[in-house]
Amino acid sequence: MDIIAANAIGIDIFNSIADGNDGTLGADGANLPVTGYFVGGVTAPLVFDSFREANTPSALGDIVEFLKSTETAFVGWWTDSETGKVYVDDTTWHSSLESATGAAQERGEIAFWDILCETEIRTPSKEA
Repeated sequence: MDIIAANAIGIDIFNSIADGNDGTLGADGANLPVTGYFVGGVTAPLVFDSFREANTPSALGDIVEFLKSTETAFVGWWTDSETGKVYVDDTTWHSSLESATGAAQERGEIAFWDILCETEIRTPSKEA
């Protein structure tokens, strides 16, 4: 992502986190799908240990630097409901639950996002 887009999107993400919101943005400004699933983990995520840590001036710089290396169509951010950690992820869209679950398992994701139901889905363990 170019520096101008990374700065603009980084500010949007930072402000959304500060407001206590999770979300996803199209890296190219495209409209977001209204159904399906978003799965992060295309690359290693940017992780903040707490909401407080994600709301510092250095966090904004970290987000922008992360975005400059992003090559996916979507970038998502969310707060883990169990740990309180804040994640910023390169994200892909999947049309089916089966595809999203498989991608999440393959990438070692904690959870993924159900767009229509607006809820996280914890990733089930792979069966041995």
